[in-house]
Amino acid sequence: MNHSEEDTALVNALYEISSLTTRDIDPGQASEVIVEAIAKALGAEGAFLALVNPDCGLLEIEATCGLWQLADTPPPRLGEGLTTWATLHGKPISIADFSKTTRFLPPGDLICSEMAAPLVEKESVIGVVSVGWKRGSVFDDLDVEKLSKLSIEAALVLDRIWLVQRLEKKARQLGSLLAAGKNLVSRHGLGEVLKTIPGEALNIMDCKVCALFLLSPDGKSLTLQVAAGAPRLVDYTENLNLEDSALGSAVQYHKQVEIPDLRKTEEHHFVPVVQSEGLVSMLATPISYDDEPVGVLNVYTEKRHRFDDGEKSHFAALAGLVAVAIQNARLYEKILAGEEILRRSERLGTLGLLTSEIAHEIRNPLTVIKLLFESLDLDYPTGDLRRKDVEIIGERLNHLDEIVHRVLDFGKTGDYEHTKLDMDLLIRDAMTLVRLKLAQKSIHLTYKPAPETVAVSGNRGQLQQIFLNLFLNAYEAVPEGGTIEVSLRTENQNNEPAAVIEFADNGRGIPEEIQENIFDSCFSGRKEGAGLGLAIVERILHSHHGSIELVRSSPEGTTLVMTLPLAAEGG
Repeated sequence: MNHSEEDTALVNALYEISSLTTRDIDPGQASEVIVEAIAKALGAEGAFLALVNPDCGLLEIEATCGLWQLADTPPPRLGEGLTTWATLHGKPISIADFSKTTRFLPPGDLICSEMAAPLVEKESVIGVVSVGWKRGSVFDDLDVEKLSKLSIEAALVLDRIWLVQRLEKKARQLGSLLAAGKNLVSRHGLGEVLKTIPGEALNIMDCKVCALFLLSPDGKSLTLQVAAGAPRLVDYTENLNLEDSALGSAVQYHKQVEIPDLRKTEEHHFVPVVQSEGLVSMLATPISYDDEPVGVLNVYTEKRHRFDDGEKSHFAALAGLVAVAIQNARLYEKILAGEEILRRSERLGTLGLLTSEIAHEIRNPLTVIKLLFESLDLDYPTGDLRRKDVEIIGERLNHLDEIVHRVLDFGKTGDYEHTKLDMDLLIRDAMTLVRLKLAQKSIHLTYKPAPETVAVSGNRGQLQQIFLNLFLNAYEAVPEGGTIEVSLRTENQNNEPAAVIEFADNGRGIPEEIQENIFDSCFSGRKEGAGLGLAIVERILHSHHGSIELVRSSPEGTTLVMTLPLAAEGG
């Protein structure tokens, strides 16, 4: 090939390489065209192009042609030889005949001579291109210069193609970010918002796995709320102390945390998932609203990956949208709860009016019944159970009369009379009142009294109303032949002595989803229930400086514990 033909071949190769920027082509396809053009221009019997992986800094073969495509020719050894030297020094290098030097080993048994030139863009080596021949001494210094010119043009072209790809990726990410924002703001419930987040993150970040952790109310731990991208994540749970992982650092210091290789760190979160799914790199981004931490959003890749500034910026923007969506969802749920409280208040107001009218209607016939009962002058012998029944009927009539007056006096200030009461006697009286009712379902009632006298200060009628409500609730829940167990004891609570009454049954239990609401007014787990029983119990106990707590509830039964302060000595 004469000089004129060589110049023409060089110009044609340069044109073919530079024209790649006008085509819709990816870097892999462009690399294949480049090695073919360079090999043809230099009359080489083989060529390859290797690029520096920005995530690990190592050379990776992108394209080959000629000798290096043959099945019996091993790929170039990128950790040694001319290619590594050219990459490290940023200069072209050539060996005219490997048989006459021991400085470098030939890249394969068939290669006798080789030239390599770095791909340099903006003073950074992005890769290397190498050409080779089966025979030695087939090129001169002019050929090395030509390879340098071709490698410079190849680097420019590849950089432009990558730039276009990056711009296209950013455009897609921005589009996905906009779609994610619209999708998130269209969700209302917190659960619905949380389920949406991982999918949107994976669309934007092009990663394998996404996980969302929310900060606990005390600000000391992170709890996994939702994750997506791997089968292992189904029903996966995790709770982390802020001090135990990089996720806590992201929350505490309000900054993104990147871990290039989870396998080489002592990061203790997501270990089973990282191992089973082969996750390598992670980017954790804090979620905060008005500078208050909410949680952390993480993405994970299957290969070692260095997240660039654009990716970090887009992920931070998504975390901002997530923070707003979570805050809006929480406010929405608070509004719904407030509306429910207003509706209950309206129902209670209406109920109050109806109750007042009913109390007026009850008062007159109740007065007549009391007078007639007293006129009967029923006096049974001592030891006759009917004598006790008569006493209880008289007490209940007085209690009803007191309730009627209390309803009619509702809204007036003043305390109801409190006296020193023996809790043991109150419980036994309530058991007597319900014995016939429990006998209808053959319910076995047991009572374990305290070894000592337990006295409290309270209103007898109101406290008995508590016991009756609890017994009747248990009656509704317990099956035929079931059991109700009551016990009385004393304990120190907050350094003050208190009476503790425990009600336990083997009924069907209270569904978990409504357990938090059982003491709310107008809330009932039964269709026929009015939702006032336990609300009245709690209200009466509060007026007596006591409390009631649901200790456990399951299909095997329910246990409620109420406490009342003991009466002062001599009170």
